[in-house]
Amino acid sequence: MKRIIIALSIALSFTLPTYAFADQAACEAKAVSKDGKPLYGAAKAASIKKCESGK
Repeated sequence: MKRIIIALSIALSFTLPTYAFADQAACEAKAVSKDGKPLYGAAKAASIKKCESGK
């Protein structure tokens, strides 16, 4: 039983950071202006923060 719990916790520790990174990458892809040009600086940071808090 102890081995199963340890194995599951190790597997979960590898899964969660990957999921969080995928969300951030998706939010970075959505950080574009109305013209379709990528955002930079504070505008990009605000857009990503808004996208991540909306999930």
